[in-house]
Amino acid sequence: AKAAGVVLFAAAGNDGPREGTVGYPGGYPEFLCIGAHDDKNNVAGFSSRGKALFMAAPGVNIRAGIPGPGDGLFGTMSGTSMATPNAAGLGALWLAGPGQKHA
Repeated sequence: AKAAGVVLFAAAGNDGPREGTVGYPGGYPEFLCIGAHDDKNNVAGFSSRGKALFMAAPGVNIRAGIPGPGDGLFGTMSGTSMATPNAAGLGALWLAGPGQKHA
């Protein structure tokens, strides 16, 4: 995917707060490694840290769909896996460039 020009995002992991705790695949140089912050822009205590970290995005108390029986199941979750889609969405808007229609 990287060779084809695809921008790759991956979660840093939830092994913080110590430095050098970034997991994989986020730690590979092909990925933009994403940590998590809260609604006050403080790094989340659980968010992994390290040199591979590219940025942090909202990842604390994120409302999301939860797999399970039935429709319309939602819950509140925290983690770098919740932050990574926020960063990837921002990246997609940036790559689309100015003048593009964004929903």
